Amino acid sequence: MVTPHMRFSWEHSSSCFIYGDVTVDQSIVNPITSQMARLYQHYSALPGYEHKKLPLEYARSYFAAEIKQDTQEFIYKHFVLQFLLDEIHRNQLITANWPRLTEVKAVDGTLVYRFTLTMTPAITLKEWKHFVFKQPERKNYKDLDNQVVHFIKQATDTARAHDKHTTEPGDWISFSIQMLNPETQEPLFDTKHNYWIRMSSDVILSTLQQSFSEKKVGDSFIVDSLPFINAPQSSIDEPCHYKVVVESITKGSHMSLEFFKQTFKLKTRADVHKKLIEVFSYRNDISQRRSTIEELFHLLFTKHRFEMPKHIITRKKESLLSIIKRQSDYNIYKNNKSFDTHLTLLAEKMLKEELIIDNIGCTEEIEVTSADIAHYLHLFNNERLKEFIYFKPFIDNIEDSNTPLHEAILAQAVLREKTLNYILHTLS
Repeated sequence: MVTPHMRFSWEHSSSCFIYGDVTVDQSIVNPITSQMARLYQHYSALPGYEHKKLPLEYARSYFAAEIKQDTQEFIYKHFVLQFLLDEIHRNQLITANWPRLTEVKAVDGTLVYRFTLTMTPAITLKEWKHFVFKQPERKNYKDLDNQVVHFIKQATDTARAHDKHTTEPGDWISFSIQMLNPETQEPLFDTKHNYWIRMSSDVILSTLQQSFSEKKVGDSFIVDSLPFINAPQSSIDEPCHYKVVVESITKGSHMSLEFFKQTFKLKTRADVHKKLIEVFSYRNDISQRRSTIEELFHLLFTKHRFEMPKHIITRKKESLLSIIKRQSDYNIYKNNKSFDTHLTLLAEKMLKEELIIDNIGCTEEIEVTSADIAHYLHLFNNERLKEFIYFKPFIDNIEDSNTPLHEAILAQAVLREKTLNYILHTLS
């Protein structure tokens, strides 16, 4: 994402880490700071001002620390995070784990966000396109073919019964936002930001999800706040309103044959049938799809020998543990004597897989489009289809999230998934 309002620079701090700086221009910092100060004019906890509006300059002075913190957090979650991930990809920096924010400082009216990025070990890719790869065989039960035929028919019938142009419960919605002055409703900036959200099938919807109900592509509306998952929460209201525009709708009630064909580069209905068999055929509780992926990584690791540094594995373990702790059976897991060993091995395995996939994706110059993200999210529509997904965003259970998801965060997982499918298609 190239923008004149932000700049990205980086430098090596050691052989294992680099510092990545995102500099946010005054053209963003000043309007947000001013809007934050205006919010604090309505702060009613001061004696004698319970029902009055504070003078602007007094609010700026008295709440200077709070305004500074809220401004930094707001700019981070709306501008910096997505820009950083885009720039890491654009500069072909192959990193491990999530970027760690280490410092925010003001420099001549700008804000500089410094991140510590963990660099992965350098590997030299061999001529992987010439590797001999044999996909595990499917089970030859006739009933599997009948199940797939029924699955395709059911998806086709469901597609006919639903309005593909109007949002419904379960749909994935791509939307853009533009920040507005809450008083004049004029745009604060000319830039737009892209997000995805799922219309929950539950009876209770969030306020934002309700706003998307029965909308079509191109429809717009204005909201006064946007909730984000795992983002710092400001101590007060949002400093702006948001104009939301529906960019695309990905149906969540059924499988799209067209999306499925495009995802896996299939041409005929017979190709679709053969591909779906991969998630219907199981051996020892492992699908043919998962067995195929495991065999592929075994081949790649046999040809490429490398080790992951311990400090990278430790960070990955911390991330995995934070997810596992939210599961109801965490206490059962942690009481197992080999829990830490298994967690270490899992972290190392995931890091190695990500490293080799990221290197191939970078070398092959694979890019992600909004259509790729739609195809990826579409696979979350069904338990069978979810079996095709190997790489997931760091957010667990994204299909159950009722908050907007940054397109750049999704793009990282989609890029890996697209690269994985590209490798399998090439070797087949």
